[in-house]
Amino acid sequence: IVIYAGGEHTESLLNTIDKNIESKITGIYDRNEELEGKNIKGITITSSTDILKVATNILISSFAFEEEIAKELREKYPSSNIIKIYNNSKKDMFFKPRWYDIFLSTVNKK
Repeated sequence: IVIYAGGEHTESLLNTIDKNIESKITGIYDRNEELEGKNIKGITITSSTDILKVATNILISSFAFEEEIAKELREKYPSSNIIKIYNNSKKDMFFKPRWYDIFLSTVNKK
């Protein structure tokens, strides 16, 4: 799984999962080149789209721009599984059971 977006939201997401699940994350992508090479919980952020070209599962870690990012990813990487954790829900942004179950179901497929 590649996580799309390397900001505070991703840091919060990664702080709530256990090591077993974290080990299934192969990288973090962010188009902000200033984040290139930084780490969140030991996972390196890259601004290279190469990571997205080979990703089977791309999890969008953005509340505000989830729909826009999903649309862009579907157009550029149609064979990837694009995972949205909010689905336009404006309530309970960090309500763990909702997005955590979606996240777990994705990572446990591997």
